[in-house]
Amino acid sequence: MLYYLGGYEAFLDSEVPFAAKVYPEGADPQIYWETSDEVSAPIQAQGLSVLSSFMLDNSINWSFAKITGKITGEVTVTAYAAGAEVFPDPEDAEKPLVVEASVDVNILSHIDVEGDSEIKVGGTAQLSATVNNTIEYKNEITWSSSDATVASVDANGLVTAKKIGKAVITASAPARFGSGTKSVLYPIEVLTEYDADELAGGAEGIRVSFKYASAEVKAKILAALERHLINRGASIPVINNSGVVVYSERVTLPTEKYVPLMGFGALYGELADNDVEHPYRTYTTADPKTFNHLMYKDSIESDMLSLIELSLFSFEFVDSDDNGLYDSYALLPSAAAKFAEPVEFNEETGEWEVIEDFDYDNDAAEAWKITLRDNLFWVDNNGHQQGQITAEDFVYTYQMALDPVQQNSRANYFYSAAGLPIKNAEAYYKQWDDKKTPHAPAKGLADGNYEYVKWSEVGVHKVDDLAFVLELSQAYQQWDIHYNTSGFLFSPVYKPLFEAGFGNDPNRKSTNYGSALDKFMSSGPYYLSYRETEKEYRFTKNQHYTYNEGCPEMTPAAIKYTIVKDANAAIELFEKDQLDSVSIPATHYDQYKNHAGLKKAPGATSFRFTVNRMTQAESDLLFGIGAWKVKPILQEDDFMWALYFAMDRNEIENISKTYTPEQFYFTQAYVVDPKAGEAYRDTDAGKQVGVGIFKGDVNLSTETLGVNKELATSYYVKALDSMIAKGVITEGTASKKTVIEVEIAAFDSVTWTNIIEYLAEDMAATFNAQTKYPNIEIKFIPSPQPGMNVYYEKQMKGRFDLALAGISGGLLDPIGFMECFCDDNRSGLMLSWGFNSHTPAILIDLDLDGNGENDGPKYWSFDALYSACAGSVFVKMGVEAEEPKA
Repeated sequence: MLYYLGGYEAFLDSEVPFAAKVYPEGADPQIYWETSDEVSAPIQAQGLSVLSSFMLDNSINWSFAKITGKITGEVTVTAYAAGAEVFPDPEDAEKPLVVEASVDVNILSHIDVEGDSEIKVGGTAQLSATVNNTIEYKNEITWSSSDATVASVDANGLVTAKKIGKAVITASAPARFGSGTKSVLYPIEVLTEYDADELAGGAEGIRVSFKYASAEVKAKILAALERHLINRGASIPVINNSGVVVYSERVTLPTEKYVPLMGFGALYGELADNDVEHPYRTYTTADPKTFNHLMYKDSIESDMLSLIELSLFSFEFVDSDDNGLYDSYALLPSAAAKFAEPVEFNEETGEWEVIEDFDYDNDAAEAWKITLRDNLFWVDNNGHQQGQITAEDFVYTYQMALDPVQQNSRANYFYSAAGLPIKNAEAYYKQWDDKKTPHAPAKGLADGNYEYVKWSEVGVHKVDDLAFVLELSQAYQQWDIHYNTSGFLFSPVYKPLFEAGFGNDPNRKSTNYGSALDKFMSSGPYYLSYRETEKEYRFTKNQHYTYNEGCPEMTPAAIKYTIVKDANAAIELFEKDQLDSVSIPATHYDQYKNHAGLKKAPGATSFRFTVNRMTQAESDLLFGIGAWKVKPILQEDDFMWALYFAMDRNEIENISKTYTPEQFYFTQAYVVDPKAGEAYRDTDAGKQVGVGIFKGDVNLSTETLGVNKELATSYYVKALDSMIAKGVITEGTASKKTVIEVEIAAFDSVTWTNIIEYLAEDMAATFNAQTKYPNIEIKFIPSPQPGMNVYYEKQMKGRFDLALAGISGGLLDPIGFMECFCDDNRSGLMLSWGFNSHTPAILIDLDLDGNGENDGPKYWSFDALYSACAGSVFVKMGVEAEEPKA
């Protein structure tokens, strides 16, 4: 039993008490307390005592705790029974036994402000403020602006935009008792006003797609997007993750050199003593959180899911010169019986019919039929066959992926350009009404007959037991169908276990599918046969899985993943002959550089300084008041250039020994035309990024990999000039210096820790060498983060200054990577907070109407230009817009 003694809402910085009790009286009374976010609401246990209550008659052995609200937003407080046995509530013995009880608490701001946060130069916006805590503060608001030259505000909250830039509006309320006040910040950004004929699409708007434009046009767009990100300081490239791996003597690789996209193919080579008792032995750094691929989050889960899930189409090794070694790759049908076929619906016959005279290299279609092999089977964790996989399994899976109540994390792959945008899928997932206003159903419906959009309206159609049609929101070429359905994301889930996973939840909000061995079914070349959390995962070859024609078979009879959280521990296991491959960190590179099994793979991921460029008001509004104290210097454009030119990327390579210096977003691994295989960096447009794309672009000093200490220092001084002029900082004095502190977060391995410690020291030395402001000092504070916290706890929650980490995209689809920078977080991976992607800012000359001639330079928003290249978009006044109904 859990009692919440403070109401279901609390104000920021206030304490909220709780009480909980284990029944019956003879049970172990100890309770463990937990909060869903220790940063937002830290919890403090206060021991056992008597709870005086008119309901409970001074009952003893109640456990007490309290939370303190540090960040606005909702948190969950949970009490866990400590005893080995759990007893039912004596007042309701028919309830099922439980070991925990939870309540949700909403931490509120004392004051809320509403109104437009973006205004064009010369425009106005009316803000309104509400005092929530009327017990302590008067409902009397005063307004002020951090920079009245950018945006002023009058006594009634009317904001007037003066010039381009950002300002922070403060709303304050006086205390009812005493002389104190309480304030809240609100962000204002003043934007450029353009004439309609300067903007892509103009006032009328036009539907545009560059998805099937020439490689030259695609490279031009990629270069414009990439250079815009660099110019705006969205993040700063540092190094790419080229890696060194050593293989044991057991492994004979099937390749002479690294095959782009595919690697060295260890799982396809020869393996000595290859049987179930002698598996291929590898490792990973943490446990997978789920084997439900509709909810997978990271590369750990991805690596394992790729073994146990089928793929409709797949990239496969190819021996192009017949010398017995793989040297290339091909995209082939895997679980599909043949390549996808373009179809159209015949209203008279009521059937989907294959389109005749279709040019598979150049034509595109909105509907594609996928035919399955008739020898696909489900397999349990004992390797036993559990029935045939049919088209119905795929249709059911896609319905679950898009269910508006479950809110699966990978749903966007079924409705956005990041995957395949299925017709009406987004409308179904978001339950749009006629005005595209989203609605959140309270209860899940197994039949999908929701109020606003029903599942029958979505473009997924079963043809027969072995075929289904994907009807898309726009036309795609065949290669794109194969590419986007390769991998496990479009594989099926096992319906009986997925349904059983909802348990007794009538709302069908979440399933436990994939959470345990007996709650999952395999469909791929291996099955999960053993699982021991924090220790080991074992995959055994699926004897019921057959490979399609042209698809080489994986070699190991079994594959064993050991959980190894430390790189040095992995090296020790390799040296004890307990691993068959190991990544070599910088600390051991010299030891292994002459090893016969050593291989170096080029990097696909550009690791960058992600920068938190938000104002304090923007951070408070997006992540909650108190989430993070932002650093004003990171809002200075000149400081972004200072960081770019200050880093000695060559020295970082020397520290890492295995990584490669990188000053661009796209590494050499990305190709602009997957069919031709041309690397984007080798195109004329790709090369131009370093010199400059737009008027006034800074030369990026490619000859020194971006290192220019003198230039870095001059930009730093300009940033200080700006901050002093705005009154953000003072020049300091000899006795009281002005100190600027900036945190650098990264992974906590030895290599990454050494890198950020070097950067912290070297950049501080570079900037503090300036002489104009001798009493200003900057310090960089290294902050190594365990596990994946640099992503999940720092960047994704906006609790960082600089974070050295990276996200990569599909090597054959580089434009897809750009979705991560769309500030509406449509990818779920937005990390560059403070970057504005939705307003027109990119000037580029393109052929919008498809007549073969460019239409002159027009301004585009980053979002609109990305969407036009990734698929199709209606662009109006330079931004993504709703297309008028015909």
